[in-house]
Amino acid sequence: MYYTYKILFEDGFYYYGVRKTDLNPEEDPYTGSPVTFAEKWKTTSFTKKVIQTFETWEEASEAEIKLIRDVFRKDPLCLNRNCGGSLHPESARLGGTRKKPEQRKKDSGKGGKTCREEGKGMFNPDYINSDKWIQDRQKAGSVSGKISGKKNVESGHMDRIRSLGTKAQHESRWISTHPDFEPYVSTPCGLTHWQRKRNIPTTFRKRIK
Repeated sequence: MYYTYKILFEDGFYYYGVRKTDLNPEEDPYTGSPVTFAEKWKTTSFTKKVIQTFETWEEASEAEIKLIRDVFRKDPLCLNRNCGGSLHPESARLGGTRKKPEQRKKDSGKGGKTCREEGKGMFNPDYINSDKWIQDRQKAGSVSGKISGKKNVESGHMDRIRSLGTKAQHESRWISTHPDFEPYVSTPCGLTHWQRKRNIPTTFRKRIK
C-alpha cells in the first residue's frame, strides 16, 4: 500500500511526503526522511496526518507532487525542497544537499551487500524516499544513460543488436526490477522508455523471454 501524508509542526511549519508500507497507514510510525531540515524533526513537536491511500506508487507520487507543487516555492512554512525533480530556489542555489566526500567514500567502500544488511548508504531507511534520494535517483538515471550509450557504441553492442533484426527485438521481453516500482514487462525499447520516463536507471531489468 502507498499513501501521502503531512507532518505539521507546532510552530506552523509543515512537510508533505509519500510512503510505501505493509502496515495500516494510520499505524505506520514513519514520519519522513528530510535532509535539509532534519534537525527540526528532533527539536520541534509535530503530528502526522495520513492524507490518502493508493494502490500504485505512480498514483501516490503524482498525488504528492500535486500537494507540494503550489506551495513549496511560495509558502515559507513549507519544508519541502523538491517537487517531482524540481528544486526549491534555495536548494538549487546551494547545489542541493550532498554528503561530505569522506562519507561518500566510506559508504561506497562497503559494498552493496554489506550496506543493504547494515541499512547504510543508499539502503539507509532515513535516506530512502527522502528529498536527497529523489535527487540522486534522477541524477543516476541521466548519467547511467549517457555512459551506457557510449559503451554500447564502443563495444560494438549496437551492431550486434541491429543484426538480430527487428522481429527478434520485438519478441524478447524484459521486466523492470527496481524495488520501489511495480514490475513492468515490455520489449527492450519499450522498457527503456518506461524507465527513463520515471527516472529509473536502465540497469534495473531482467530478461524473461
